[in-house]
Amino acid sequence: MKNIIHCEFQPQPGAIERILRVTRVRGFAIETMNAAIQNQLMKLEMTVTGERCFTNLCHQLEKLHEVQHASHITTVRSHPVRKLA
Repeated sequence: MKNIIHCEFQPQPGAIERILRVTRVRGFAIETMNAAIQNQLMKLEMTVTGERCFTNLCHQLEKLHEVQHASHITTVRSHPVRKLA
């Protein structure tokens, strides 16, 4: 199951690395990532997959001193791919 995580943080050196490390150590795989700076905050949106609780991932991300806010936006169900004849 794919899930979208939104994270806002101070753009400091190494901040993205710490966010990615927490995500990886917590057992999630990042499929896509999009980041941009708005109003002096870095906004990061990640599509992640994993079996663990996504709410706990958000709480762990918010413990990082740069992170202002992290939230689980939505769950995207993977649809099986069918071959057409």
